[in-house]
Amino acid sequence: MAICKTCGSVQDDSVAFCTACGANMNESAAPEAAAPVENAAPEAAPAPEVKAAPPVQPAPAPQYQYQQASQPAEPAPPKGSRYAPVSTGAFFGVMLLMAIPVVNIILLVVWAVSKTNKISLRNYARAMLIWMIICVVASIAVAVVVGSLLAAAGIDWSALIGQIAEMQGIPTV
Repeated sequence: MAICKTCGSVQDDSVAFCTACGANMNESAAPEAAAPVENAAPEAAPAPEVKAAPPVQPAPAPQYQYQQASQPAEPAPPKGSRYAPVSTGAFFGVMLLMAIPVVNIILLVVWAVSKTNKISLRNYARAMLIWMIICVVASIAVAVVVGSLLAAAGIDWSALIGQIAEMQGIPTV
């Protein structure tokens, strides 16, 4: 163990600099006095030795302990209740039924207005009906705009469809 000559703290022999004040551990604290020179001016009083202040260590950051606010657990609705969630298998069946044309619209209307089925299924049916209505209205609007543009350009819509049908080999009426 080595002792720092600047601040006096105890250091390992392997360190090159003091961990307390940063002084070089291999150099002496005070430089050796130079040999007296003849004809030199009389010596003045030696200057007092100034020690370097140890570096100020920043205060450690406070460690806060957070507690998650506990919320009372809401009891699950009883099985078979209108408020019980729809199972994954039931949603799979609903999606399968939605792939059948005409049946999907009938089922969505029945589920959307029914008071006996599950709330989540009723909300799903209402949302799907709204999306279907939006898509039908958007399709009609696009057809009107495209038809208007074709009419404004002087293109006969029925002649265009007839030419496409002939190119594909479909007989026209």
